[in-house]
Amino acid sequence: MSDRRHGFRDQPLSYRVIERFALRARSALLQDRPLTVAVSGIDLFEGLDDLEIQVDNKILQVNYAVNYLPTGIEGMSTYDPDRDEILVTLDHATYLSLVEGTPRALFCLCHELGHVCVHSLKLLEMSSIPHEVASLNRGEISAHRAFEDTEWQANAFAGAFLMPAAGLAELERDRGVLTPQELTRRFNVSFDAARIRLDSFRVRRSELLQR
Repeated sequence: MSDRRHGFRDQPLSYRVIERFALRARSALLQDRPLTVAVSGIDLFEGLDDLEIQVDNKILQVNYAVNYLPTGIEGMSTYDPDRDEILVTLDHATYLSLVEGTPRALFCLCHELGHVCVHSLKLLEMSSIPHEVASLNRGEISAHRAFEDTEWQANAFAGAFLMPAAGLAELERDRGVLTPQELTRRFNVSFDAARIRLDSFRVRRSELLQR
């Protein structure tokens, strides 16, 4: 999970709004999964066809696939107008890493799920979020603010989906002060993802826990 911005401008979203997107997605896909334990990447991926997304007045089915993607692209979300569905595709290598339980692959999947849930209208307009261009822009200073950036928003969604604020608050009540190391072990995320999420939780605790 990174604060680096290299995506495209979209409507600005607050941490609170993104948290709500993530909680709704968890409710739809992981109904019985406690908020304090790691997400199973394979179960999540193979359960994506249980998800439906409302865009304006229409309901779109979500589906999943594994394919060989362009170099440097680990996953992507696309809209298929012929099937009228949103498809989350993982590169073959990413899928194998997901099977092995690699944190990067899990975060990649949740990042793509973020595009599906947060940027569904943009997907319909553009057919896909062009990751190839975003990849080339990494490290450059964006002309728009972080909370308007599609890649930043998808990263924030992934952090909220994997480490829900309500789950962090529950762990804090039970275990005391939380550390990135503990979140890394408990939620199967990278140290950087855990650190950034924990920093955000500490600064915006009341906002993130607001229902």
